[in-house]
Amino acid sequence: MFDLALDALATRGRLIVIGFISGYQSPAGLSPVKAATLPAKLLKKSASVQGFFLNHYLSKHPAAMKHLLKLQASGDLVCEVDLGDLSPGGRFTGLDSVFRAVDYMYMGKNTGKIVVELPHSVNSKL
Repeated sequence: MFDLALDALATRGRLIVIGFISGYQSPAGLSPVKAATLPAKLLKKSASVQGFFLNHYLSKHPAAMKHLLKLQASGDLVCEVDLGDLSPGGRFTGLDSVFRAVDYMYMGKNTGKIVVELPHSVNSKL
């Protein structure tokens, strides 16, 4: 995904690295990031890669939250929850629908956060 995101960067774009899961494995045909090509790709677009570790920004959280709430109240920031009502299989309900929800997200069909509803008996055991 890193190479795909890097290739999609606009001129003067910035790729923010928030986290990673070391357990990810490359699917067949995809190679890991080639560090030797990174500088050339960044220079070609005057782009940058920047790491982000939330703990380094905790002091900015109250002001950022106040700003986000102001944007949401004015309608400039719209927060959506997608329960899958418009997905081919209908609403995402139960653990069996998690795979469908992930596929729906990968297809880029969701609007906002995807939520899979779990029956009460499952919630009480979690």
